[in-house]
Amino acid sequence: MTRVAVFYGHAASNWGDLAINSGLVEMLQSLDVDVEQSFAVRLNPSDKYSEPSRESLQSMALLDAPLDGASKSASRELMQLNDYVSALDGFIRDFKLRSLDFIIINSGEHFFESATQENFRDLLWRALPVMASNRARTPVVVMPSTMGPFRTPFGETLMNLLKRLPVGMAFRETTSPEIVGQEPSEDTPVLLDPGFFAKGLKRKEDDDGERDVTHYGMVLRLEDYGLRAGSRRSAFVQTKNRNSNFRDSAAYQTYAEFGRRQLRAGHRVTIVVQTLADREISLALFEGLHEEFPDSGIRLEDPEDFSAFLECMRAPGVLVTSRFHAAILASAQGVPVVGIYSQTHGHKMPGLFDLLELGECSVRLDDRAAAQVVTEMVDACGVAVRQKAHTAARIDALKVRTLSWLEAALRKGFERPIDTSKTQIQALATINRVLAETMSKEHEGSIKASIKGIEKSLDELIDRQAASQEETVEDDD
Repeated sequence: MTRVAVFYGHAASNWGDLAINSGLVEMLQSLDVDVEQSFAVRLNPSDKYSEPSRESLQSMALLDAPLDGASKSASRELMQLNDYVSALDGFIRDFKLRSLDFIIINSGEHFFESATQENFRDLLWRALPVMASNRARTPVVVMPSTMGPFRTPFGETLMNLLKRLPVGMAFRETTSPEIVGQEPSEDTPVLLDPGFFAKGLKRKEDDDGERDVTHYGMVLRLEDYGLRAGSRRSAFVQTKNRNSNFRDSAAYQTYAEFGRRQLRAGHRVTIVVQTLADREISLALFEGLHEEFPDSGIRLEDPEDFSAFLECMRAPGVLVTSRFHAAILASAQGVPVVGIYSQTHGHKMPGLFDLLELGECSVRLDDRAAAQVVTEMVDACGVAVRQKAHTAARIDALKVRTLSWLEAALRKGFERPIDTSKTQIQALATINRVLAETMSKEHEGSIKASIKGIEKSLDELIDRQAASQEETVEDDD
C-alpha cells in the first residue's frame, strides 16, 4: 500500500482547518493509502489545539516541527530555514522523505506573499517539502489550494516550480488560476477542498428547496483581519473594534441588519462561532440582537468539537457566512449558502461560489452601505434556495472528479529532476534580508527591555533610599 507524508497537518482553533485534515484522511483511505503507516508533519502546534488536530488526522502518525520541540525566536527559526534551504538533504533526512511513496502538500491558502512580507517564514516552510521532493526523487502532490498573489522574485520562482514539479496540483476555487497566471487544465484543474469529504458530513434530504426558510444561520468574521491581513494588522483591528464592542465594524453592522430583518419576520436566527478569532464579535452581535429582540428566536452556538460544528452547519434552512469552510461544510450537507467576503480575506470566497455555479450568492462587503449589502444578501438567499438541487448535483460531480484526480496522481512516479537552485538562491537572499531586519528588531527590543529593567531597579532603589531616610528621621524624633 501507498505510504505518504502530509505537509502540514493543521492545528488551530478553526474548525475549518480541522475539516481539511479530516477530509484529506478520508480521501486517502478511500484510495487505499496506508494511513496508519503514513504521517503528518505539524508546524509548532500549541498544546491547546494539539488534541483536536490529532483527532482530525485519525490514525495517521504525527511528527511536529521543530523536531526538538523547542520554541524558537524568529531569528533562530530563520537560521534553521537557512540550513534547510542551503542543504536540502538535511530536511530530507529529518522528515524521512526518501522512505515515502508520495509527499502530500495539504490544502489551504498559505502559498501567497503578503504586502508586508510578514508571512515569509510560513511560506518558506510550505516551499521546503516541494523543493526537497525534487532532491529526494519522491513525487509530490499539491492538494486543491488557494494561491497567490506572489510579489517578489522568490514568490515568482516558487510559483514556476509549482507549475512544473508536482505530479498533481489543483486549485480549490476559480480565482487563483487567474491571479497566478495558470490556466486551469487537466494537469492543473479546479477541484474541491478536502473539507467536502470531512468525516461526519450528512446530507439533508428534508425538502426540495421550495419551502419557505424560517431558520437562518450566520457565521461572521471581522473584516480586515486574518491570515492575509497579518498578525500585526489583525491585532490592531481587533483592539480598535473592541472599543465599540465591534458595533462600528462593517461586519457587525451588516450581519446585525440582516439578523433584524429575519427576526422581524418571525424567523429564527442562530449565530455560530467557527474559530476563536470570531468569538468576541459573534458574542457582541448576539448580545446586541438579543437586547433588541429579547423574546425572539436568536441563539448563539459555540461548538465544543468538530462533530457539533457539523451539526450547526446542517441545522439552518440557509447559512450566511464570511467563513470559507462554513460555506463548504454547510453546502456539502445540502444547506443553501450565501458567502460574504472582504477583499482583505482574499479571493477564495468568490472563487468557491463560482466553482459551485453560484456566483450570484457571493456578496462583497467592503466600503459599501450595510443596507445595500443586506438587500443583496436577502436576494442571494433566494437564489441559493432555488439552486439547492443543482448545487447538490454539482458538488457530487466535483467530488467524483476530485477523487479521480487524486487517484491518478498517486499512480504517477517521479518524472524528472528539475533545477531548483534559482528558487533556493532567491529564498536564501530573502532569508538574509529578513534575518537582518528581525535581528535588528530583536536587538532593539532587547536593549529597550534592558533599559526598562535598569529604570525599574533605579526606581526601586530610590524608593528604598527615601523610605530609609524617613525611618531615620522618625528615630531621631
